[in-house]
Amino acid sequence: MTVVDERRPRASAEHLVKEFPLPRTGGGAPRSVRAVNDVSRAVQRGRTLGLVGESGSGKSTTARLLLRLVQPTSGRIVADGQDVTAVKGAAPRAFRRRAQLVHQNPYASLDPRFSIAEIITEPSRAFRVGDRAARARELLDRVALPSAVLGRRPAEPSGGRRQRVAIARALALEPDPVVCDEPVSALDVSVQAPVLELLAEPQARRGVAYLFISHDLAVVRQIAHTVVVMMDGRAVEQGPVADIFGSPSHDYTRELLAAIPGRRAQATEDS
Repeated sequence: MTVVDERRPRASAEHLVKEFPLPRTGGGAPRSVRAVNDVSRAVQRGRTLGLVGESGSGKSTTARLLLRLVQPTSGRIVADGQDVTAVKGAAPRAFRRRAQLVHQNPYASLDPRFSIAEIITEPSRAFRVGDRAARARELLDRVALPSAVLGRRPAEPSGGRRQRVAIARALALEPDPVVCDEPVSALDVSVQAPVLELLAEPQARRGVAYLFISHDLAVVRQIAHTVVVMMDGRAVEQGPVADIFGSPSHDYTRELLAAIPGRRAQATEDS
């Protein structure tokens, strides 16, 4: 029997660097842009790591590196103590079964040709896991959707229900960790809270680790335990959520916090 060290991070990035080549101009030397620059952080069991920053700060590229959807220029990706940076053969497939992604836009991330039943059982089919019909009903129940939606196409439900379908698909293989890339930014404020509650349930039940990417710091404050602030591909500040929001040390972090709606007015009232 394999004994799992629960103190060991579910996944970690160690000095990750990612450079993308730029088109050559006028026959000059090769050029590149560094999208991620020496980022290190661990995603712990039962915890949510918030990754925040403006568009273009390197948040999503960091997540794609952690999931091994793109290869780093340098640095390491470690999952449950195993270096998976450059593994080949069956190992990447096994890692992708454990680590799943919830996309930003439920309108674009669900294949319109498939029924909702086919969408949420696709991971089970790909990895030949269990009774797919029973699993579909179980997953819908977990995300509080009626079984009547199984035969529908993803264009039919509302945005909130579509994102519930996307979460059901991501949870189909009981993954850990789960990367959430702006999972509520495309939703109305009125349906954001129920979606966040859906993500909290498997964390409370199984200790799932989340990497939660968002430009909405109010949402991050609600769901994250620790926060990494990214600017121009670098992690400029990181720490417990109470410290980052209560006493930020970097000017850029203070600028982001000042931009939260209502925060400036609250600060004026408190002064």
